[in-house]
Amino acid sequence: MQKITRGSALVVLSLALCGASVGIAQTVEDEIKAVGLAWEEAYNAGDVDGVVAVHAEDAVVMPPGFPAVVGIDAVRADAEAFFSEYSTDHAMKIQNILVEGDIAIEWAEYTDILTPKAGGDPIEDAGKHIVVYRRGDDGDWKILKAIWNPTPAE
Repeated sequence: MQKITRGSALVVLSLALCGASVGIAQTVEDEIKAVGLAWEEAYNAGDVDGVVAVHAEDAVVMPPGFPAVVGIDAVRADAEAFFSEYSTDHAMKIQNILVEGDIAIEWAEYTDILTPKAGGDPIEDAGKHIVVYRRGDDGDWKILKAIWNPTPAE
């Protein structure tokens, strides 16, 4: 029977850890999808802090038919006002993510049901969006720009 020496045990442990890290390593696309998922979970929960957390300080959000929302303070104020009026059920399907250095562009299609908190019929929306992400000095991806528009009913 062969004895396991301290050196061979370290080699085995190192190989095991390397193999484990390969299995959990994220691609840049996975990191961006995680930010989008965090946004969607916060949005569906009406979580203002969660929505704000995934935006860059200099974010610009461009909703259809409204003025641009510029800067993190405006993003917070907009989310507070929106969530005071509506609960949401949003789902998106990412079509493509293009990454160039510290910038990434996501194209997705979405469905959204906005339910007025004051009562009334839900508003159904479906469309597409472009979200531009920027990787910060800390390595985290944040939403830099977002624009969306509804797909016309057929």
